[in-house]
Amino acid sequence: FSLGGLNTFDAGGGDIVLRGRASANGAISLRSTDLITTGAGTVTIDGLATGNYIGVYSLATVSTENGNIDITGISSGSSGNGIYSDGMDVTSQTGNITFTGVGGGTSDGIHFAMNEYIGTPSAGSPVHSGNITLITDRLSMNSSYTHLRSNGQLVIKPYTAGTTIGVNGSGTLSLYLGAA
Repeated sequence: FSLGGLNTFDAGGGDIVLRGRASANGAISLRSTDLITTGAGTVTIDGLATGNYIGVYSLATVSTENGNIDITGISSGSSGNGIYSDGMDVTSQTGNITFTGVGGGTSDGIHFAMNEYIGTPSAGSPVHSGNITLITDRLSMNSSYTHLRSNGQLVIKPYTAGTTIGVNGSGTLSLYLGAA
């Protein structure tokens, strides 16, 4: 399903759960949408695209005060990203943030394209304390625009057991480190 057009959904401390399954046009598409909750409220986004489409596409703000945020995107076709972020802010003051992405074929499981703030909302904000976990076999981040910031742990691990992890191109799950 698709949400767009400057929508704000505020659960006021309750949980937000979005689940989508689709064989065309992607499972979940969030454009110019805010998903917000306070207290221990959580956010769960779960998208499964059964064709060559994106599991979760997001240009959205997802925010909790102290609750966890779990975003899962799976593309089960021969192509298509699991999660494709085109400028997503995902923040929680003390809750943990987990992305789980499975791309179709050789597509990225998680693809952060531009202007993402994960963990803490912006460079001038107080640093939050929740853990950030990225679970995928293929990860792409635009190093100039993707900001993973928290006093908690940053965990990057493969989705599939036995997937090799390398730095600058040596493994299936490769972490490319650009010049500082």
